Amino acid sequence: MACQCIPNEKCAKFVELVVETCAYAGSGNVLKVQQMLHLCAEHKEDKESIYQVAAVIGVALIAFGEEIGTEMAMRTMQHLLQYGEPTIKRTVPLAMGLLRISHPEIGTMDLLNKLAYDSDAEVSMSAIFALGLIGAGTNNSKLAGNLRFLAQYYSGQSTENQLFIVRIAQGLVHLGKGLLGLNPMHSDKFLFSNVSLAGLLTVLYAATDIKTFIAGKYHYMLYYLTLSIYPRMLITVSPCNLTNLTLIRSMKTWKQSTRKCVSAKPSTQLVKPASPRKSQASRRTTHQCSFSKESAQSLPQRNSSARQQSSRTSRSSGQTPTTTQNTTT
Repeated sequence: MACQCIPNEKCAKFVELVVETCAYAGSGNVLKVQQMLHLCAEHKEDKESIYQVAAVIGVALIAFGEEIGTEMAMRTMQHLLQYGEPTIKRTVPLAMGLLRISHPEIGTMDLLNKLAYDSDAEVSMSAIFALGLIGAGTNNSKLAGNLRFLAQYYSGQSTENQLFIVRIAQGLVHLGKGLLGLNPMHSDKFLFSNVSLAGLLTVLYAATDIKTFIAGKYHYMLYYLTLSIYPRMLITVSPCNLTNLTLIRSMKTWKQSTRKCVSAKPSTQLVKPASPRKSQASRRTTHQCSFSKESAQSLPQRNSSARQQSSRTSRSSGQTPTTTQNTTT
């Protein structure tokens, strides 16, 4: 109802669709997707088709975050590229960039790379910017090579805007030297950040009129991407109080803190079990040593018993006792 207070009917319908699609963001509602597709199927002039921009981005926004819905939305975008109006064709690359944010899928990358050489300047700039979105913070070598070829292709004076967008896309691909990324979903697509999505949508809607905003006087709109930037790096913390540690002093502080924690808590030492081969060998050696000791102790007893028996036999036979040789070994 609040959107009806806007005097311009075109702007009112555009704002109404933006609010409605944001309300169903990431829900995968099929009925709303069908409603947006019906709006995209209408044939309007360029001045009257502003609301179709919100409808195309709304399809990607509703199907965002779900694998099956994303695949179906990507197929729908290909149909819109073939049969849609010029306004829809200029918006489809941005919607594809939203669906594959920080995920450079090969098929999407090839399609956007093909659209980057389109004769329509706005379609090509939207495709180049979408290439930067799908490869944000990934350091993808194939994507970086394609952007270098695009920089050589648009190096003329008449294509300064395209070259400017190519440089922005190259910066997005190497975002934070590969330690940062763009994604409003986190915790394995379990949680949805509304603030991150709002910053991403602000840049996407600004890129729908890319000559006026990003390639014009309002290029500072790109700063809204910082709301959806998330770290992809390893953050070291102290094991005792969980405070952040710098990478230079992390190992020293970690060693000192672990020593303090170990001294405060009772230590439990684990004895490493011996291997079965070593244990068998040790058993054999101990068994041999015990056998040799027993045999050494029993030898004099055997000799004395043999002498006593020989003396008894000699006495009984009336002969003098003779020494018997030890035959035992």
